[in-house]
Amino acid sequence: MASQSSAVAEPNPAVSSFAEDDDHSSTKFPIAGIVASAGGLDAFKKFFADMPNKSGVAFVLIPHLDSKRKSSMVDLIMRQTSMPVVEATDGMLVEVNSIVIIPPNHFLAISNGILQLSDLPDPLGSQTAIDFFLRSLAEDQQERAIGIVFSGTGCHGTLGIRALLQECQQVLRDHKLLETEIHTNDKRCFLRRILPFRSPDRSADGVVVTFVDLTALKLAEAEQRERDARFREVFDHAPTGIGIMSWDGLLVKCNPAFCKIVGYPEEELYPAIYSDG
Repeated sequence: MASQSSAVAEPNPAVSSFAEDDDHSSTKFPIAGIVASAGGLDAFKKFFADMPNKSGVAFVLIPHLDSKRKSSMVDLIMRQTSMPVVEATDGMLVEVNSIVIIPPNHFLAISNGILQLSDLPDPLGSQTAIDFFLRSLAEDQQERAIGIVFSGTGCHGTLGIRALLQECQQVLRDHKLLETEIHTNDKRCFLRRILPFRSPDRSADGVVVTFVDLTALKLAEAEQRERDARFREVFDHAPTGIGIMSWDGLLVKCNPAFCKIVGYPEEELYPAIYSDG
């Protein structure tokens, strides 16, 4: 295909105006985050060689880049497509039917369709630019986020993909929903659901995989357990007798001090009925 300048066209005024008025401007079109471990260049090239130039999707590429060399990804991808291909800059508006590539030694995030470029954290820890961007994309774009993983010759994602494939095969074989809680290194939790995809004739022709973020729910449950434990500690060791009654006058709980006052052990008090009369 004919090569082209690396300069991207100016943002469409209609899109830019919408971005100023609506916090979810970028959800007017899907944004695909395409990531790869080392050796994924060939997969990128084949993908864009077959991708229509007017697909209605914006593409953000997070390849595994050599931190000690200037990246040539923009030039290499340009040869496969006539879509605009640029290197990401901080504050760049993501445009439909265009390709943006992360520069080396940076993390990339997205907020309201605007790219946010930052230096690598120090220390880097276990988080990668791939994890960082895909998480940001999912949170910002939600149902219009697309994640594509090319494993390349490295091992990023290969173990997880292999395990997921085995579970998909199990669902196809048993025709039953499979749910699994996924816990990440940064203490987030997701519910992965795999269910058969049924065609109009009710045959199972594939599977549907969905992820639900349970992090907030799990944190709330943990906080509730902590509150319950603190209440139990105070309740059991209070010097004052405490009895908890139901609306119909049934004693449902009491502490040791209460038992001492009434002169009965706890096991003999349930389900005794107490009332004002």
